[in-house]
Amino acid sequence: MGTPGATWPQQLYAAGLISAPTVDAAAAYMVAGWQVVTESMTAVSGQLLSVDTTAGPVTITLPAGGGIVSLRDNAGTWVTNHVTVEGNGPLIVGSAAFTLDITGYRFDFNEVGGVWRWQMTFLYGSVS
Repeated sequence: MGTPGATWPQQLYAAGLISAPTVDAAAAYMVAGWQVVTESMTAVSGQLLSVDTTAGPVTITLPAGGGIVSLRDNAGTWVTNHVTVEGNGPLIVGSAAFTLDITGYRFDFNEVGGVWRWQMTFLYGSVS
């Protein structure tokens, strides 16, 4: 099977055995990279938000339709000026809002079955 020099996915596509990939709006945000945020806002599914609270606390409202949103501590200031995450309907593990008040972490929010779930990843600094 095949066209000389073509990769195996290209050969499968040419043979009609697989279809071309599609990209949705959430994936487009993921490809665009991290967006620095310094003010309160409503997120869109797929956004990667690097939240800078140097000037003061920030509220991020999660998208009403669910999805995935990632937030990271841009300036190492969340311990001083917190980020409040609002569920916009669905609860965040039992609460309407969730406070991010530790420095040097990334939080990924994923809406599953009408509930926002989160996972945190240590990015930098020291843990004591």
